[in-house]
Amino acid sequence: MSVQTYPRSPERADAPAPVALRAEDQAPAAPAATRFVPVLTSARPTLSWVVPLVRRGQRQRAYQVRAWTTGEGGEEDRVLWDSGRVDSHENAYVSWSGAPLQPLSRALWAVRVWDERDTASDWSAPSALETGPLGDDDWAAAWIEVPARSAARHRFALPGPCLRARLHLTAQGVVRAHLNGEPVNPDSSDPSRTERHLALYRTYDVTDLLTAGENVLALVAGTGKRRDREAAPRLFAMLVAEYADGRTLRIGTGPGWRHGPTPVVTEDNHYLEHHDGTARQDWDGLACEDTDWPACAPAGPPGLLPRVLPDPGPALRVVREREAAELGRPVPGVRVFDAGENLAGRTVLTLDGVPAGTVLEAVHGELLDDGGRVCTTNIRLPNDTERERQVLRHTASGVDGERAGVWFAFHGFRYIEVRGVPEDAGLSVTARALHSDAPRTGTVTADEPLVERLTEAALHTQWNNLHALPEDCPTREQQGWTGDASVSAAAAVAHLDMAGAYRKWLRDLREGQRADGAVPAIVPQLEDDAAAPDPVWGSAYNVIVREHYLRYGDLAVVREHIGPLRRWADHQLSLVGPDGLVTEVELSYGFDWLALRQTPPVFLQTCAVIASLRDLADLEDALGEKARAAERLAAADTLAKAARAALRDPVTGRWANGTQASAALALATSLASGPEEEAELLAELAAGTHEQGDRVTSGFSATQAVVRALAGGPVRPGAAAAHWRPGAGQALLAALRQPASPGIGAMLAQGPGTLWECWWIDAQNTGTGSLDHIGMGAPFAEWVWRRLVGIEPDLAGPGFARFTVAPRPVPGLNRIRGEVRTVRGTVAAGWERDTGTGGLTLRVTVPVGSEAVVRVPGGATGPVRVDGLVLGAEPHPQLDVMGADGPDLCVLAPSGGYEFACEAPGDEPGPLLGAAPAARPGVPVRVPLVPGVRAETLSTGITRGWTAQPLTHDGEAEAVLVTAPADAAPGATARLTAGDGVTEAVRTLRVDVGGSWLSGGTGAGGWSPASEGATLEELEDMVCRPVFHEPVAGTALLVGGAPRDPREWRTARLDLPEPADLTAARFAYAYVDQCVPTPPDSLFGKAVLRLISADGSVREGRLDRPLPAGWNRVTADLGEDWPGRSRVVAVEVAVHRPEADPAPFPVSFHLGRVGWTSAPRTW
Repeated sequence: MSVQTYPRSPERADAPAPVALRAEDQAPAAPAATRFVPVLTSARPTLSWVVPLVRRGQRQRAYQVRAWTTGEGGEEDRVLWDSGRVDSHENAYVSWSGAPLQPLSRALWAVRVWDERDTASDWSAPSALETGPLGDDDWAAAWIEVPARSAARHRFALPGPCLRARLHLTAQGVVRAHLNGEPVNPDSSDPSRTERHLALYRTYDVTDLLTAGENVLALVAGTGKRRDREAAPRLFAMLVAEYADGRTLRIGTGPGWRHGPTPVVTEDNHYLEHHDGTARQDWDGLACEDTDWPACAPAGPPGLLPRVLPDPGPALRVVREREAAELGRPVPGVRVFDAGENLAGRTVLTLDGVPAGTVLEAVHGELLDDGGRVCTTNIRLPNDTERERQVLRHTASGVDGERAGVWFAFHGFRYIEVRGVPEDAGLSVTARALHSDAPRTGTVTADEPLVERLTEAALHTQWNNLHALPEDCPTREQQGWTGDASVSAAAAVAHLDMAGAYRKWLRDLREGQRADGAVPAIVPQLEDDAAAPDPVWGSAYNVIVREHYLRYGDLAVVREHIGPLRRWADHQLSLVGPDGLVTEVELSYGFDWLALRQTPPVFLQTCAVIASLRDLADLEDALGEKARAAERLAAADTLAKAARAALRDPVTGRWANGTQASAALALATSLASGPEEEAELLAELAAGTHEQGDRVTSGFSATQAVVRALAGGPVRPGAAAAHWRPGAGQALLAALRQPASPGIGAMLAQGPGTLWECWWIDAQNTGTGSLDHIGMGAPFAEWVWRRLVGIEPDLAGPGFARFTVAPRPVPGLNRIRGEVRTVRGTVAAGWERDTGTGGLTLRVTVPVGSEAVVRVPGGATGPVRVDGLVLGAEPHPQLDVMGADGPDLCVLAPSGGYEFACEAPGDEPGPLLGAAPAARPGVPVRVPLVPGVRAETLSTGITRGWTAQPLTHDGEAEAVLVTAPADAAPGATARLTAGDGVTEAVRTLRVDVGGSWLSGGTGAGGWSPASEGATLEELEDMVCRPVFHEPVAGTALLVGGAPRDPREWRTARLDLPEPADLTAARFAYAYVDQCVPTPPDSLFGKAVLRLISADGSVREGRLDRPLPAGWNRVTADLGEDWPGRSRVVAVEVAVHRPEADPAPFPVSFHLGRVGWTSAPRTW
């Protein structure tokens, strides 16, 4: 029996057969030019298909699935499962209801559907189902240990040509397979990295490499990124040969395997891989005599061996090649090549006329120095000393046409510098992009080239950082930093099919979870001990489970991870301190990594836990766990209430320390009290980015929240769409168009076609200078998809069963279109503005199995026409008008293509004033205005006795200069109003008094070292290296020296000439960091601020968690409970090592501003 003999409906163009069949998340066919075979992870796979869209209102009413064996070798076809007609609209992740598939088996399946008219389609083209080993009993293999860079070989005989042969292989380390002298997986990187107690295997078709008679299988072992690099790699593999008569032969690793040398001389991940072309080259063939090779050792007792499972992710392989162009020969023997794009992968050097024994080196990097040579400083770690990164070394064989390349490593690079090349030699370089083969699913076109450039850069950066796990960068670390994955997920699933890649990594997160429920910051962690957890970074677990369910609709993923997510939530709540905030964190990666303006970790981490709890509530709700969902929402609300009480200034409305991140996170976590406060926060953000030269100043932890807020919300994917927010998106488009560093616009203007780790290029900033980093730029690409194009999946119908189209047109952008392939089919949306007539046309495509809520922008204020009909006034045969929501007209659209015509929306008026700074008696302070306020329309008002003066430039009002009376008392407030004839904004300013004992170098002369052997030195124009963070302002004091006891605290002291009365003060503060010229092994210490009274009493504040290279402020509260505050005679600032750290502590730290203030402490 075959699919061609099944009953078929008559050929009809309006009843098309299903297409795009897939089992689980795997593509049904092996990628071209590889031997990779996708195998199922379960004997009961899920099945998906797409019904092609041919008309409006088209639906799938029912389906029928058939699966059968192929009848190879003369056997009859055998039906494995015939579902019969199943009345269901579902076409994605349909459960297998037949008998379980057998391990090491192969079958075909096909599907047909009935449409809304009950017309049956043709059967689809058949698609393959294949299983490998599904359990321990399916393996005829044992783990063996092999010295690194050696080959494990085994000879075996076959009785004749086989029907089919598969090689299933994995390792602890990395492995390259050769069969009868031919490489099996040269274009791959096997196996996928995962947690240490797991091993994931991949499968390859080796049928054509086998011969009747004697054969030899050789496996070359590399260390890869294993922590125990001195330990021998472990290999585990099985070759299965199937014969037409039903016989099966299995050849697995184990006793009888021998190991010997290969051409690989050195394999040091990230640094150097060296191959010797003069070494024996037949080590992998039958001609090589291996009887004197030593036997491979068994790998150890079963309890120490990993579980072996099929890899659920896509192939990790070379996906494209391009010839690199020679740029020049800067010095004799050196040639520099340009691959034309920044990519992750490998290079192949093709050599002609290179004498035997010549040693060549190819160095890979993202930058060229001023001399035209490859520079790798930006991808180095601070502790890299003499070692150069990303080097291929090859000893030439002397044979023309020789090809040289790495077998195990992959690099991040655009430029290649080849050294040691004879002047008359021929040399070409091929760049080969290697990453997980996650197919592209989304494309954006627009009339603004920067928008297209942004989405392309985000796509390629995501690809370059996808090697069986979402990575930080392909150069320096190649680590699964959870924070990077969290903020890039929403953009990643728009560009790429991430279903299998995320399914695999989510299992890594589950397996890597600590016993106490904590999620490590790096997953999997193979090189070091598990990185300490942080609520901001670990929120990736919640985010990606939710994003996977939202985008693909597979509830099984939620069921699989709900238990670990509950334990993670319980751990997060255990970090809540007595004040109701998240303060008991082990170590803060949650400061805003690489931000231009830092935000308090307590605010970042509290907001992260609030968001995680709400994400978990959504997942509980999806499982029908209403009580659990309510419990998590209540916990989030309790945290939000505590944050509002402790971290918001009740007079000025400022959150935390008033950064862009602070305002955005208040919006992102719904901390604002209502629409009025939300509008004020949005105005604060818009004015703040414009005030910074159209720049976002946040870092990894908060940039997504900043961009989502500036884009107009809602801030959580899949949440109910918010109506128009004034100014939505304008600040983001301005940021793209601002080409100078620092900023997102600089990344697009200066290249190299990928996104950067920092907001600017600094080749000397070792440890943070990657030019292929997804974290900062991905939120901007998300904005393009979710707000400019407007495509948003909906939790009410996950997997695009229901989605929203809610574009937010931005002035200066007149045309955009996005198209994305989903599990239902192709979703498309695009709009075009007619600048002559003011009309706007919105085009939407809804696939079969979906419905869309289309929010026509501006449609509530004027007629919306479809097919010549005015919606709402005349009935439409397919569209259901849901009503107006703000300025939008909401329409429910079934499958089909639609064109909506209306008047283009205008900009809704909103608040004009940005954040109000603290006022000082008699000292002018600047209150910024949102961009675009014309000077001639601006009017201002201020409380009597205060003054308010507009500041204008080229006809635009930029800010209002406010001055409090010279005799204003601390706490005095004023009401500032600003209007432009359309809207009016109000801000409250408060007089805060304070003083400083060190600021911009002022007062530095009074400080002295208070610990034996310590010294003080003034530093001008300090640059934060090796890890950038917001530097201490102005001149800083370097507290250093050479103490006799390296464990002693480093302390700086100021003895005041007269006792200071700090009765008006609420707290004192000091800016402290360890951005020292020569970094220690650890960048973390604890900061202490002490105020000493004349009566001998001391008020002390500590930054009890280790001080990160980011948040550098320590405070001491000066409440009424300390009588000594009226006569303070000395101030001390110290940094000391954590008690748990036995290592000697570094001797240096920087001391910046030290002072006190009457303002309430909200950070």
